[in-house]
Amino acid sequence: MDVSSVFAPAQSASAAENSAGKLSETFDSFLTLLTAQLTHQDPLEPLDPNQFTDQLVAFTNVEQSIATNKNLEQLLSLQQLGELSSAVNLIGTAIEAGGPTTVLKNSSARWAYALESQAEATNLRVLDSTGKAVFSTTGQQGAGIHDFAWDGKNSAGNVLPDGLYTLVVSATDSQGNDIDAGVDLIATVEGILTEGGVNKVDVGGLTIPLSSIVSVKTDA
Repeated sequence: MDVSSVFAPAQSASAAENSAGKLSETFDSFLTLLTAQLTHQDPLEPLDPNQFTDQLVAFTNVEQSIATNKNLEQLLSLQQLGELSSAVNLIGTAIEAGGPTTVLKNSSARWAYALESQAEATNLRVLDSTGKAVFSTTGQQGAGIHDFAWDGKNSAGNVLPDGLYTLVVSATDSQGNDIDAGVDLIATVEGILTEGGVNKVDVGGLTIPLSSIVSVKTDA
């Protein structure tokens, strides 16, 4: 992925800039109406100057709020840029991130799953993008974190197409009680981007927020 576009200045106006433009138009209209009112007011019943003062104060407060928001937007933009600069170093590296869905690419997909306690039986099922189970096997039984690598073949030994697949882990103890099992994806970062103001990594068509990354692997 070409990362140069990620660092290009935003072309669209920010929310603060849009608000400032609207405020300017509104203030111009206010001054036009104020001038007309002063010109045509009844000399015997002049308009209350306090009303104008209150409105001017209100405009000033709004203008100050917009200026503050604009400064905050600039700070957030700088923070995002710093995050993206650091994230460039992740390209080509395997990361572990929260979520059971990962990308099968070149007949390879990986997950990490954690069992809360010792299991008597652990079953691993791989689901395709439609939710259909395409592969199942037994898993590790010990409490803690375990890796699972899948070669992209279904239960009949046929090679499945690349795409998104989800790992479901079911584990029970010796009494038949369910054991909590968390699942993370493991995938190699291919690029970085910003979507909806959120910095993300691209792991082959699946985008993951930087905040979801829990570890960086040394065996990409």
